[in-house]
Amino acid sequence: MKEALGLVETIGLSTAILAADAMAKTANVNIIDLENTKGSGYMTIKVSGDVGAVTAAVTAGRQVAVENNAFVSSKVIPRPSNNIESAFCQPKKEEDTSSITENNITEESNVSEENNVIEENNTVENKEDLENHVVVLEEALTEKVEKLEDKQEGNTSQSEETVVENNEDINQSEEDGIQLKQSDIEISQSQSEEKRTRKTSSRKKGK
Repeated sequence: MKEALGLVETIGLSTAILAADAMAKTANVNIIDLENTKGSGYMTIKVSGDVGAVTAAVTAGRQVAVENNAFVSSKVIPRPSNNIESAFCQPKKEEDTSSITENNITEESNVSEENNVIEENNTVENKEDLENHVVVLEEALTEKVEKLEDKQEGNTSQSEETVVENNEDINQSEEDGIQLKQSDIEISQSQSEEKRTRKTSSRKKGK
């Protein structure tokens, strides 16, 4: 690596971005990478260029980090070896997210299908429960209607029996009335005959 390498390590991504911006504006350097270490939120800014430019840029980045209470360390390597360049100064390749996206889509579709199946099963169960409930209501209604019809038939038969009994009482009363009239007629006839007999006997005695 012919160019110098400058490193500024800060705490937090926002401070690292501010420091990198100041470094790029201060000197003619190339920002190689912003490396995030695992844990503690440390960020390392890597720049390359002439030794003077890299030194000025690292000084500017360090100042910004100190002002934000996020400075950890800074280094300038005038002529790093080629092994350093190949090991630490290569920009990270972007991860292939196509397979991840496809897997996520597949998982989401599977989850959606499972949810649809569950909803269909719940719908079928609810429909069966509703049908069973309707059958029970129909049976209860039919039973109630039958009881009501039986009760109405019983009341009708009782009414008919009452009418028949009343008719019989009326007929009996009419017969009793006729018999009374006949008795009165017979009594009056017998009284008339007695009167005639008395008159006849009194005439015979007068002669």
